[in-house]
Amino acid sequence: MGAGVYPSPLRAPVTFAQSSGTAGAHAEGQVVSFDTGQPLRKATVQLLPYKPGLVPGQTALSDDAGKFRFDDIAPGSYQLSVS
Repeated sequence: MGAGVYPSPLRAPVTFAQSSGTAGAHAEGQVVSFDTGQPLRKATVQLLPYKPGLVPGQTALSDDAGKFRFDDIAPGSYQLSVS
């Protein structure tokens, strides 16, 4: 393959929810192997803002079931990274 986007061996379906109070939104999901569909534990999941410096990013580790969660997410646009 040349330069560009390469397929990832990981998948991370994510659900976002906005709460109705002063707290920010939350996001949760599960990291699984692209090949086997099995949950991946201790994967590093990063939620990074598209415009760095405006809002903080967050990092989480997936649990034994491959699940992760981010709380109190400030309004904005983000990208999700898994490694």
